[in-house]
Amino acid sequence: MRYLILLFLLTFILLMDASDSAAQNFPCFTTEMNEKWDLAHPGIAADRHRSDATIYNIITGAQQSRNTGATVYTLPVVFHIMHNNGPENVDDTIIQHAVEELNLRFQNSAPYYDSTGHPVMVQFCLASVDPFGNPTNGITRTVTLLTDLDGSLANDIALKNLDRWPPDLYYNIWVVHSILGTVAGYSTFPNSAGQAWDGVVAEYPYLNNSYVLAHETGHYLGLYHTFEGACTNFNCLIDGDQVCDTPPDNSSVGNPCMGNSCSTEMQDTSGFNPFVSDVDDLPNYMDYTWCPNSFSQGQATRMELATVNLRSNLLLSNGCGTNPGQPQPQAFFTISASPCNNGEVTVNDAGTLNAYTSDWDFDGDGIYEATGHNFTFTMAASGTYTVTQRAFGPGGMDSYTQVITVLKGNTFNYPIISYPQQVTDTIRACHGTVLTFEGDSAGTSWLWSNGATTASISVVADSAFALSLSMTDTNGVTWNNQCTPIYVLVYPSDPPVITYDDTLGYTCQGDVVTLYITNYNPGIYYWYVYHITTGWFNTGSHDTTYSHIPDPAYGSQFYVTYSNAAGCNSQSNIVLIQPQYTVYFQNAPLTVNGYTLSTPNSVHQAQWYNYGIPIPGATGLSYTVTSTGCYSKEAWFPGYPGCAVMSDTVCFLFAGVNDPMEDPIQFVANPAASALNIHLSHDRDEPVELSVYDLEGRKLLSRTHKSCSLAGGHEISVDISGLAEGYYLLVSSPNRTVHRFVKTATAR
Repeated sequence: MRYLILLFLLTFILLMDASDSAAQNFPCFTTEMNEKWDLAHPGIAADRHRSDATIYNIITGAQQSRNTGATVYTLPVVFHIMHNNGPENVDDTIIQHAVEELNLRFQNSAPYYDSTGHPVMVQFCLASVDPFGNPTNGITRTVTLLTDLDGSLANDIALKNLDRWPPDLYYNIWVVHSILGTVAGYSTFPNSAGQAWDGVVAEYPYLNNSYVLAHETGHYLGLYHTFEGACTNFNCLIDGDQVCDTPPDNSSVGNPCMGNSCSTEMQDTSGFNPFVSDVDDLPNYMDYTWCPNSFSQGQATRMELATVNLRSNLLLSNGCGTNPGQPQPQAFFTISASPCNNGEVTVNDAGTLNAYTSDWDFDGDGIYEATGHNFTFTMAASGTYTVTQRAFGPGGMDSYTQVITVLKGNTFNYPIISYPQQVTDTIRACHGTVLTFEGDSAGTSWLWSNGATTASISVVADSAFALSLSMTDTNGVTWNNQCTPIYVLVYPSDPPVITYDDTLGYTCQGDVVTLYITNYNPGIYYWYVYHITTGWFNTGSHDTTYSHIPDPAYGSQFYVTYSNAAGCNSQSNIVLIQPQYTVYFQNAPLTVNGYTLSTPNSVHQAQWYNYGIPIPGATGLSYTVTSTGCYSKEAWFPGYPGCAVMSDTVCFLFAGVNDPMEDPIQFVANPAASALNIHLSHDRDEPVELSVYDLEGRKLLSRTHKSCSLAGGHEISVDISGLAEGYYLLVSSPNRTVHRFVKTATAR
């Protein structure tokens, strides 16, 4: 007896512990699953945003809606017990109690009353009429290994395909043994209404004395977690959980029961914010709190609006036996197979009458793999299939069956089975490459789009083209890949050619040479240069041109490599540039010996200049100065005048060299500060150029006076304000007279 009492106490403690755990905190997988559905089904996320916008517009008065003030909406519920003969195969009484508890929590009634809670005008009945119009207790049972879910979409839809009542007309709840080992449940949102995955999945321990079902049903009717969106609260109808009377919440931790995780209650100035100060979080069903006791008034309103506007078909259902006498559905559909040999079939049930939704069995196995209208489904393999439609409406169900034959190739481009590259649609080939394609050799005839009729063909890639194959097999069935042709893009593979402009026929020492590609093609280029000490090196330049000063002693060599997206690689010709030496470096100093100027003796040619003007006949290696001027020498090696260089400049000043009668220049004032005023006169009607040089022979400024033939001459002014103080030479041309003047800081 003592042992029986001890066993009873241990059992009671374990049960109480399990009950407390369920009532305190559990992991909900709704957010994660909806993210997966969004990725797998384009448009679902946008539908959810539109659903949220519908509720927002009703609350703000931008859209009319039915009055939900006093009407109680009753939704039919069906529980699918998905079990493997384990404890998840719960008794009917557990399910009945779960619905009673769900209704009491939605009513905010004892024993689940809370002073912070508000009743929701939505109730739930265990379905009494099944989709076929037959009596039911609202509970189905299916033996399956899928009672332990791994959280994947594949597991989820496979489970629901085993037993699903029309989600437009019934609230489907699937009961399983485990979800990811720890997750208690997950739900869809109203934007998934009528979809094959629509409904709630819950672990069996959380059906009694737990708020899990109330929590997931809240999601099913449009509620988010209270901690959705953290503390952001600029507009309580858009931010966070989109409910204004639930405080901003940034914590999913269950303990403490009602903490204060945000202080942004007063951030919202939209006019819908009910808070006048910072408050604690509520003991809310949509939180992970240890005291999940209530729905707020705003949450109740949101669920009522979602029921009326987003899940309204549930209100028309006869699942609760409250809408009898509705017209019987009449199923009908058309179906067509894709000509692309991809196994796709398109169904259209526009001819179906008195139905809200259709289930589809595409392979005759009794499992209805899809729910919806007018869509495309992909068969697993080639074959003849029996396709069955079940059309459901408030008046019951009707079915319709058709047989269809579909073709599905073994590969993306079937009947082409072998390609030159590991691709499915686009081949990039180098120009001139021979490409070999193979069709299925099991065929009896082949017709390629280029006219070839053999199983295997070879094609020279000389221009871009598309390729497809039509093949007849031994059963007389014709296969083709006309919907998925192979596109061949041809890329140039000819080597690049490089050169440079050479107008002289040679390059001079120190010149910058610019090389360029003469046959440019899109791709990547690398320039290489050879140096005697380092060998070939990559310059890192990808440009179509490259500039370089060749090595004066050994010259420089250049080439460029080319590659493109097709992997075509080639190398250009090698260009060698050997520059010609100059006589000396630019501005070599002149040697002055008395009045004789010279440079170091060398075998070269020369031309002497005075004030930058060639001196006729002065082509010797030296020159003797006889008049005032600034002299320089240009020198080059024989045969290479383009490599001529200038020496330094040396100036000489001879007093009295100018004949006063020939001199057209007379200074009005010398020294001068800012302007050099000159009296200019001569008897020729031709321009006179006046140039100012420093004593090192550098021309600093110049002015041309166009006419000087006026009687008695006239005065002109030369601006010298920019010159530094010192001695300068004023040279006139064509008279070649030279005058020295002084630039001062101020006029004297």
